[in-house]
Amino acid sequence: KLAKSLESSGNNVTGASNFVPIKYIVQLLNRIKPVKSLGVLYSEAERNSVIQVEEMRKIKDEMGYSLTEINVSAKEQLKDATLKLAEAKVDFIFVTGSAVVSKNTSIILEVANANKIGTVSHLPEIVKEGGVLISISANAFKLGELSGKKAAQILKGANPSSLAIETLSNYDITLNMKTAKNMDLYIPNDVFKSATEIIK
Repeated sequence: KLAKSLESSGNNVTGASNFVPIKYIVQLLNRIKPVKSLGVLYSEAERNSVIQVEEMRKIKDEMGYSLTEINVSAKEQLKDATLKLAEAKVDFIFVTGSAVVSKNTSIILEVANANKIGTVSHLPEIVKEGGVLISISANAFKLGELSGKKAAQILKGANPSSLAIETLSNYDITLNMKTAKNMDLYIPNDVFKSATEIIK
């Protein structure tokens, strides 16, 4: 762990984070359909996906959704795990950055699309190549610009530990309209227009 917190690293490190707040993701999903129940597939062995689940737990009462979490450690568990989320009648399934989850989206989508459950992630590549419905992600170019501003502040004498590690204030939205059509999901015009990239 390089930094103590986003507010202050506690050492000689600062920078920009590609973390997308889960709250922002849920707000976007609510524009497609009300999120009353959210399902998540993750791996306890992979810290990046655990962090996402922890964030979902923190905000679920504030955002008004119930959360169904399923830990998967192998590809062979994914179909049953996704079926359990379908049985729980979740509105959306969050595909975390766990390798076992994000690299096997075809298994998840077979169940999710058949049950008309939307899929969401922070990874645009699994929307473009894997058929996930929508992703909300940090733009690499904008992150580079933000890091450059930090570097300029340090060159002017700022102490890195006094500079917050910042996240972006707006994000890229990648939308797979093929998937939306396959599951007969209506995408509101305001969501369609706010998409950075649309897969048709």
